[in-house]
Amino acid sequence: MLQDELSSKNFHQETKHSYLSVQLDPNYVDPTTQPSAFKRYPKFYRRLQLNLNHPIHSFIYLTSAITLEKTYQDVAYQLRVNPSAGGLYPTEIYVQIRGIPEIVDGIYHIEVENNCLTLIYELIDDGLESYIIPGICIKGIIFLISCVYYRSSWKYKNRSLRYCFLDSGHHLGTIAASADLYDKNIQLMFDFDKLALNSDLGFENKEFVSACVLCGELEEKRVRRLRLKIPFVSGTDYFEANQFIEDSYQVTALQKSPKQQLEHPKFKFDKDKFYQTVWHRR
Repeated sequence: MLQDELSSKNFHQETKHSYLSVQLDPNYVDPTTQPSAFKRYPKFYRRLQLNLNHPIHSFIYLTSAITLEKTYQDVAYQLRVNPSAGGLYPTEIYVQIRGIPEIVDGIYHIEVENNCLTLIYELIDDGLESYIIPGICIKGIIFLISCVYYRSSWKYKNRSLRYCFLDSGHHLGTIAASADLYDKNIQLMFDFDKLALNSDLGFENKEFVSACVLCGELEEKRVRRLRLKIPFVSGTDYFEANQFIEDSYQVTALQKSPKQQLEHPKFKFDKDKFYQTVWHRR
């Protein structure tokens, strides 16, 4: 029913800028009310500090790293390797690691603020594969991109629906750039059971999965769904719901992407120069 009702709406018209829309709703915001741009799990969760001398750690680190800090009117701002509309950083990254020596098999949250991986779920015979690519077990890494939409809707209201997906694309590009630098093969995934993942990852209505990247060896093996739901942890220090964004996401999560063969370009960049380009991009 929800999809039938929303499919008749023109989302482009609802979220576009025009002379009239800006005049009717200039949407002035008080910068002191900006919600937190960092998600933090409780202090008792196990953490793995990323070691930049370790190739896997460096690969993961460069997908979300803070690359510059600056102060404006006595307020410190931390800019990241992934570009973001308005510098609001609504996207988070979770990684599932399986079969990598010296790292516990589990689902981790990249804690950008402290440069570490927070273990939020330890794997046994379960994992993210069953939601994304059933019948396959991945030895390596699965990246999940999610959006904490209120970080963007605080400023952009309904239009932040665009920016959440735009920033998800930016984060996909950042993962692809890091994969190129560290000679990793990746596969982008868009059609999978996002709604079930949102529920089992404990996101409630405050965060939603937007895309996925596979990086590792694929093996035909059944992996069951997560045996336990992950406790809810908010991605902001306070929250105001936006029903338009939540309903619109529900519709997009059920739509199938156009079937097409994704081409993987073979760039031949100088690694050192490309690394510096990535590091200074924000």
